[in-house]
Amino acid sequence: MQLGVVGILSCAQPCLTFNGLEYCQPGTYSVTENCEIKEFQIAQDLALPTVQLGVVGTLTCAQPCLTYNRWNTASRGPTR
Repeated sequence: MQLGVVGILSCAQPCLTFNGLEYCQPGTYSVTENCEIKEFQIAQDLALPTVQLGVVGTLTCAQPCLTYNRWNTASRGPTR
């Protein structure tokens, strides 16, 4: 019996419990239950989590460039 994808692992959820067993690796698994083979997949989301920082500066005709320093959020005027 094909069960398809039963869960997706991610940075936020590195393991999942399915039918009482914990799985921490993506892949295709099969279990035998009541003389029936059940096959299922656990997928993996490789996208990195992101954080919305909001507006870090405003570009205008007078200030067409902005330098953003991600370590201390300092910015400076236009670069030439």
